[in-house]
Amino acid sequence: MKKKNIFLASFIALLTVMSFAICSVYRNDQIQELGRSGKQAVTWYLENQIQETVRGMAQSVRPNDEIVKFDSGLPDYMKSMITNDLKENFAKSYLELKKDSNFQYYIKDLKSGKEYGDKRLRDMSQEELRTSSLLYGLIEYDKEGNPKIFGDFDDLDFQTQSLTQYLHYFDVTQEKGNIVTYQVNDEKFTQSQVVIQNPRQMKIMFRIPEKVVKDQGVIARTVYDWTNYTQFSVIAALIGTLLLILYLLFYPISIVEEVNPFLTFKKVKFGILFILLATGITMGTAGVLALSGATISGTLLSVLNEYHIMMPQQLLFLANLVCWMLFFLMVSIALFEIKYIFVKGFWRFLREDTLVGSMVSGIHRHIDSLADIDLKDDATRCLLKFMLLQIAIMMVLCLFWWFGMFLAILYGFALFMWLKQKLNSIQSDYEILLKQSQELKEGNFQTELPADVGIFNALKDEFSEIRTGFEKAVQEETKSQNMKTELISNVSHDLKTPLTGIRNYVELLQQEGISEEQRKEYVSMLDQYARRLHILMEDLFEVSKANSGNIQLDMVELDIIALVEQVQAECSELLQERQLEVVWNRHDLKQVSVMLDGNKAFRIFENLFINIHHYALAHTRVYIDIRQVKDQVRIECKNISKEPLNFDADDIVDRFVRGDKSRHDGGSGLGLAIAKSFTEAMKGSFRIETDGDLFKAVIEFPLIKDA
Repeated sequence: MKKKNIFLASFIALLTVMSFAICSVYRNDQIQELGRSGKQAVTWYLENQIQETVRGMAQSVRPNDEIVKFDSGLPDYMKSMITNDLKENFAKSYLELKKDSNFQYYIKDLKSGKEYGDKRLRDMSQEELRTSSLLYGLIEYDKEGNPKIFGDFDDLDFQTQSLTQYLHYFDVTQEKGNIVTYQVNDEKFTQSQVVIQNPRQMKIMFRIPEKVVKDQGVIARTVYDWTNYTQFSVIAALIGTLLLILYLLFYPISIVEEVNPFLTFKKVKFGILFILLATGITMGTAGVLALSGATISGTLLSVLNEYHIMMPQQLLFLANLVCWMLFFLMVSIALFEIKYIFVKGFWRFLREDTLVGSMVSGIHRHIDSLADIDLKDDATRCLLKFMLLQIAIMMVLCLFWWFGMFLAILYGFALFMWLKQKLNSIQSDYEILLKQSQELKEGNFQTELPADVGIFNALKDEFSEIRTGFEKAVQEETKSQNMKTELISNVSHDLKTPLTGIRNYVELLQQEGISEEQRKEYVSMLDQYARRLHILMEDLFEVSKANSGNIQLDMVELDIIALVEQVQAECSELLQERQLEVVWNRHDLKQVSVMLDGNKAFRIFENLFINIHHYALAHTRVYIDIRQVKDQVRIECKNISKEPLNFDADDIVDRFVRGDKSRHDGGSGLGLAIAKSFTEAMKGSFRIETDGDLFKAVIEFPLIKDA
């Protein structure tokens, strides 16, 4: 976990530092000069347009001059078409620059002496033009049309020539060496058949000022174009990518692949991932190039200032920072994927992480699953019949050609509506079951499911059983909580009574002047209370062991009849105290052998006789009935209760539950609970039955099979 956190923190820090460093050098003079000089960019961009503009200037001064010379082999309509197209192109280029505030020009017709344009250029020397201009040009044509060219375009070919770029709107049918053949309609011609004529006796000057005004013209757009700064952005992106390569090579891939976003992208199949990364990197590259270029050139800052955006420079810095970080993040994911392929192995990667590999594996699994199709299953057979029916219907519809296609569309629509109706019905039935589950979750067990829930009818009975089980569990839990409350109350009361008695008699013994007879009486009472407390604590200990399943048993073969007789003899004084007569019914059984723990079995019947002593009606009979029932021995102890039996027979064996709730005669209230726990621990059963005032305890133990 610590290594993952270290990697994530260092990775975010690296992206932030690289992006911050790039954005921080935007305002460097050398970087700004890279674009703001604009000379190379403008020269390259306007190269063809300047040639067209020069001829457009000459055409505007002398519109009747011949601008193109044709070979006699061309038809007149083609000559007219080419001439008109060339004039239109020349005029268009000239007018575009003419209305540009950053373009200044001067034209002088040497034949007539007329001057046009900005006459201030006339008085400027070449040195002045060179030092005060971003770029400039001076062309003088003699009587024959031969030019003298000075300035930044002196390497351009302004000579009389066939200009191939002006013929781009015609179809090229053949290129053979330097000969290019064009075609318009059914006529073909070569570039040598079309010759552009240079102006004659004309002087043309033009310049772009060193300080270009930001307007909507083509020159300003070229000078301040963000593409002028792509060189800087590309270099920055390459350096950042190199640093990321070194960084990701340094970290083990086991750490990197457990950190988002690498973890998320690793789960995407390569085909989809490739599209995502290609799209992300492409858009990211375009984004950083455009955003950084427009920021460096000042274009975006001007826009924000125009709309009075607060803190424009800070906003642009933050936008560029985020853009570069996202770009480097996408590059990092791509680099990680490349490293992941090499580490995992190409063929394993192809098999497990590509769409093709997944499709092949899926097809293989589906082929294997065909063997597991059980045609005896009703649902499978129904689905198979439905599929075969659809295939048969579509095959029949295909026999009707175009009309069949129309029928197929109608059938497909009808099938869609039918399936949608079925789906809605299933969804409705599902929502009923879902609502029922919510009701159960909230403890409402009274709601009933409809008679018919479609395909979920098989689950309806299960839900009913679950509801019944939940209801019973809630009732048991409620009962258990009530018992715990009653247990705490009874334990507190039964502990408080002897402790209070002990405290009182200790205080009496501490008094002065008591006689020896009184002291003996007090000591006797203390002994009784101590015995009572001891019995309570012993019973609590036994119940605790029984509930925890921690009862240690020493199972031996015992005669259950002899054991009960022994217990009855031990408790005879208690029974005689209430003048209770014990009546035996052994059903001719002399001896019944069972596997029991002698001490625990003795305690069971001892507790029963003690319970009889406490709650049986005096001067009545107690019946002990022992019989064999199949492979078990049943012992029944019956007596007449001195109080009405107004309790639940199942509750009487719970902890601290007394048949006579008004009595507190020293019993712990745990006797029957202990007897039941011990019986069940020895694989027996214990239950209480009542009939009017008749109280009956029924105990059953399994017989020894070989006996």
